[in-house]
Amino acid sequence: MEAFRKVLHSKTLAEAIKNTPCSFFDIASFVIFALFAANPLLKLIKDKLFPSLFMHWQTYNRLVLAIGGALLILYILKLWIERKHIDIKGFLKDNIPIAIFGIFTLLMLISTAVNGFTPLSLLGSNYRSEGLFGYLSYIVYFLLAVINMSEKLKKLWLYWFVGTSAVLEMDTLIDFYAFGHYDFEFVFDQYNHYGYYLLMSLAVSSMLAVISKNIRCRILFSLSAALSTWALIINDTFGCQLAAAAGVVILCVVYSIAKGRFKLKTLIPAAVFVLTFAVAAASSPVMLSNMAKNYSQIGNDVYALAEGTEEAEHTTGISRIILWENTCNYISERPVFGFGADGTGNRLKEDTHDNDRCHCEYLNYAVCFGIPAAIVYIAAVFLVYLRGLKYRKKLTELNLLGLCAAMFYLCSAVVGNSMYSTAPFLFILLGFGYYRKTSTEISAHEK
Repeated sequence: MEAFRKVLHSKTLAEAIKNTPCSFFDIASFVIFALFAANPLLKLIKDKLFPSLFMHWQTYNRLVLAIGGALLILYILKLWIERKHIDIKGFLKDNIPIAIFGIFTLLMLISTAVNGFTPLSLLGSNYRSEGLFGYLSYIVYFLLAVINMSEKLKKLWLYWFVGTSAVLEMDTLIDFYAFGHYDFEFVFDQYNHYGYYLLMSLAVSSMLAVISKNIRCRILFSLSAALSTWALIINDTFGCQLAAAAGVVILCVVYSIAKGRFKLKTLIPAAVFVLTFAVAAASSPVMLSNMAKNYSQIGNDVYALAEGTEEAEHTTGISRIILWENTCNYISERPVFGFGADGTGNRLKEDTHDNDRCHCEYLNYAVCFGIPAAIVYIAAVFLVYLRGLKYRKKLTELNLLGLCAAMFYLCSAVVGNSMYSTAPFLFILLGFGYYRKTSTEISAHEK
């Protein structure tokens, strides 16, 4: 409280900014993240108890862009005033991933300017509510997570996310087993978006089970991971199930590399994942049938592709190839600046009679903002991990959690779409995983 009194009694604006405690930015970012994570639970409560109540949480990210952006500006001004001078060149050189994300932001702005500042390019469709503002808000989420130095608040947010998601997952299991039905769209616009959400819950729970030192906490988070997996099986989003399978394997590799040797505890998520699949299959003929259908489809699709048969284009997984082929054709038309956010949505839907998005986030960045922007985005994410590899001996457990959990999303992004309700999880976790040097290291570097 003393720090805030200093702010109130400051004689000038510069003095007030200087006196603003760093904890203010930690708390502010935590509140922003906590409200975002609470949105699905609030929507569930609204749907169950107050169905006539209007709730439009699609616009939340625009609010984050405005408020979070202002917080970041205030944070930069505080650093500027405290240090009298900021070596911008040195900072960017020492934080190359942030610099690359800055270039990505600039390329998105240029693409939008070239294609026109239309309501669609700025705000996105009514369904997705992304647009330029949505994509910019994701960068804000990332930077807010980077500047948050409170390990306690980060852990509290992770617990909050796992706890709120557990309520949704329990409701899913109760509906399925007790009432014999399941709302596949749930509180999200599509069942696969709920699948993305469950995937992130599974990722965070799995990593909490790995890093927890207390055996009771490890058991609790393992059960949480099992609950997320079970709900994901009921949800039947096959792409997310494959991403989860890849994620539990990659988790072992990334964590073990950071620690310098293989850690047996990293096998906990894989064991929970496999065991939950086995129990879920035994508990319901419907789920067993869905599993058999999904995994047999992989063999059928590979065979159809190898034979080049027309049927390959009409299967659930391979239909993505039609979307990808059309999207690549669009990219070739405007390779540098793209078509702007969702600029090819209606065209893709007409050409494929399927979807307005290509179901590959990396291709989507290219068709929206151009090939250079997509390459820069991928480079920025890659450099976050390269930075982690460089400082692997100094990474905290929460850094590792962020890096490992984000990999689950990055895997699903190969066959998925970004959405206002799920994409921020990726950028928050990437921010948690980003290694920040201590003040002592920074001072030594400046000398």
